[in-house]
Amino acid sequence: MKNQKRIIVVLGVYRSGTSALMKSLEVMGVRLPDPSEVRFNIFNEKGYWEDLDFFSFNLKLTQAAAVLEGRRREIMPLTEKEVDFLCEQGFFEKASQLLLEKLSGSEALGIKTSSFSILLPFWKKVFEKCNVKASFVIALRNPLNVVASIEAAQEIIGKQDHQKSFWIWISYMLSSLEQTEGYERVLVDYDELLKDPAREIERIAHACQLEMIDERLQTYCDDFIDRSLCHFHGEQDRFLEDGSCRAFAVEMYEKLYPVAKGVSDFQELKSSLEKWRAPFLLAEPLLVLVEKAEYEVKKIQATLQEREQIITSLHAQVNEQMHSLANCYTTVHQRNLQVAALMKEKAVISQRSG
Repeated sequence: MKNQKRIIVVLGVYRSGTSALMKSLEVMGVRLPDPSEVRFNIFNEKGYWEDLDFFSFNLKLTQAAAVLEGRRREIMPLTEKEVDFLCEQGFFEKASQLLLEKLSGSEALGIKTSSFSILLPFWKKVFEKCNVKASFVIALRNPLNVVASIEAAQEIIGKQDHQKSFWIWISYMLSSLEQTEGYERVLVDYDELLKDPAREIERIAHACQLEMIDERLQTYCDDFIDRSLCHFHGEQDRFLEDGSCRAFAVEMYEKLYPVAKGVSDFQELKSSLEKWRAPFLLAEPLLVLVEKAEYEVKKIQATLQEREQIITSLHAQVNEQMHSLANCYTTVHQRNLQVAALMKEKAVISQRSG
């Protein structure tokens, strides 16, 4: 349809180069978030390039889905039951309204948050309802380097089990591949993007039927791409204790990399996807247990925090009462002194009168 609205969705687990890919869409005339709204920090010096409204909305989606079965929705993609629940809770209409508001311009719109990878079962319904043409750019990065990068970030924000990080990588990649079948899509390796950004952007443009803008390409290659920001190469000897999930992720990467290089295509991945689905289904009950355990931990932490706030408030009230009591004691003492002075004065007067 000639006037059909378009979105380009960047998928992939965090620390996989999704921000660099999102910024590359600008080279193809895709509209990105306003630069004034882009978040920067020490973990991403070039900016996340996430629309804050989509980021906030997806956070609400995962929080609402968590309530249904008491699971922290961080590893596994949404189930059909959860999608129906979210629609019943009014999120479908809100998501449609948000998407159409964002598509008010004439350009294709670029969107990304890492959670899109596991929220696609919901969002695909929204795209269809809004008659929006969706294309997908899937970020790929060696899982060993991803887990090492996550570990480095968590030195500051808190530890996460390596095995969980590998399973998140596996789940996000499987969901991204399975949920985008039949759509325009392209798989892009982060290291290849850094080595030859022009070539990778040309692949994206070809797959998504977009036109490159030469001056923007030059600016992206010269000013945005910074190879020094790519850390954690050569992590092959790390995380050996993580066993099967590490081997599973590495096997997936080795099969996906040729597709990202353009030497094979998605069609050749079908047998591999079927093979990978079996061990993932075997692990699913344990991963669900992890999500449930973390949900309970979060509830307990929230309860403790609430109680700490109550205790802090009570301490403040006690301190205020003690301060008031001290003031009363001071006032009584002053009054006693005044009374004593008056009594003494009265005694003196009485002696004189006698």
